Amino acid sequence: MDTKEFTNLSLEELRKGMQGKMIHSPTFTPISKSYADAIKRSQLQREGNNQAIIAQPLDYAKARATVWKYFLLDALDGQKERFKESEKFNQNVPELIRYFIGEESIFDANKGILLVGPCGTGKTQIMSAISNMFSEFGHRGFKTIYCPDLCDVEVIQKGLSARDICFQKEIFFDDIGAEFNRVYNQFGNKVNIIGSIIAERYRRFKRFGQKTHASTNLSQQQMEQFYTVRVYDRMKEMFNFISLGEKSLRS
Repeated sequence: MDTKEFTNLSLEELRKGMQGKMIHSPTFTPISKSYADAIKRSQLQREGNNQAIIAQPLDYAKARATVWKYFLLDALDGQKERFKESEKFNQNVPELIRYFIGEESIFDANKGILLVGPCGTGKTQIMSAISNMFSEFGHRGFKTIYCPDLCDVEVIQKGLSARDICFQKEIFFDDIGAEFNRVYNQFGNKVNIIGSIIAERYRRFKRFGQKTHASTNLSQQQMEQFYTVRVYDRMKEMFNFISLGEKSLRS
């Protein structure tokens, strides 16, 4: 397979089919704001009143073109060429797209996705593009939560627990480890919120097969240090560990 197949479409070519369409940039809704909406959706489901989502058929060619369209819209001019030349990026992204649309890929379909590596390798951008692709074609996709928002003052005041956050079917936790720049306190005690969330998501993974997706700049050693060896061992069971590159492509 041509490793450049994902990036061989230009922005100009993609724009031809975008006349009259509204393009939405990815947004990261703080969990404190999304919690009420999630509760409401859950209540509707329990009452049997949830409306079916009318999804358009989605094959690999259509998904690839749409993901690349959104990715280009979010990339700086200088980045575009560097991503086109990145062998690891071009090897793994087509497989990611196949994984998310349910086609056979090199990744374990029963596990979630954990994108690892340094800043600037396209982890958040590609997941945002995939999320926008799902939205454009009416598919449910996954909920995105920016990890530092888990330490938001509103969240702390509400006293939300890992169980409150984790009942949704599929979640993408963007930038695991960035929450350590903030302090989450409950009754005067520091709380390892991501460690608690991973433990709860692991329980749901084992019991219900619920998948979790995430991205992180942390190394294995840092993840073991921040979240304990026990939590990291569970992560290995829950996730496909995927690298998009070893160095930043921002500059």
